[in-house]
Amino acid sequence: MSSSSGSVVVARMLTELCEQLGYCAALRQASRVETLLAKGASAVADAVLEIEGLNPQYEKQQCAAVRALVEKHLRRVDSAA
Repeated sequence: MSSSSGSVVVARMLTELCEQLGYCAALRQASRVETLLAKGASAVADAVLEIEGLNPQYEKQQCAAVRALVEKHLRRVDSAA
């Protein structure tokens, strides 16, 4: 994935996380999230919760919801490639 396409994916994904799940702080740290895309959905989900001040180890349901949304966006990227 090119840097510009990664930025677009991250922007769309973070906007959806904000609108659907209420996790909006990560919008201000999009570059941090983008660097984690290569590590997969779990790494991104953990980072989003950490940015929000939550511990992903204790917030299992929230982490699963974030991970599901991230996976949806990553599948879109894979199918477009």
